[in-house]
Amino acid sequence: MNKITWTNGVTKLNKATMDTFQNNIENAIDGQVERFDVTLKSGVSKVTSGINKGYYNKSTKQVTILLNLNVGKTFDGSHISVAQVPSKYAPSAEVYTTGTALGGSLLQLTIASNGNVDFWAAATPSSQGRGTIIYFLN
Repeated sequence: MNKITWTNGVTKLNKATMDTFQNNIENAIDGQVERFDVTLKSGVSKVTSGINKGYYNKSTKQVTILLNLNVGKTFDGSHISVAQVPSKYAPSAEVYTTGTALGGSLLQLTIASNGNVDFWAAATPSSQGRGTIIYFLN
């Protein structure tokens, strides 16, 4: 951390002092969170407005994965393998959560202990799904 220099116990708040203050905060946050890419499976693409990233908080060991994908075909009640998470961030057991398919239908997101991510939805005319997966590493 860069210390702010105080004169006679006080200092005027100027640009350099404020920059130091903000940089200290950014460095503390950036040092705690690792960002990682999620590899999309063949035929799967990002929705233009979507965030498809993973985040790992070192202090809490929390993994958060944000997905907004076009799976390349309409949901038909079968599991569709959509992405792969680096093994370093894979859970120790399967994790299930819900998301939504375009049009409002419920979507199940599953991440396996090998880092494979699946989407599942009952038959619906949509081919887009989004959701957030959150879990903690051991």
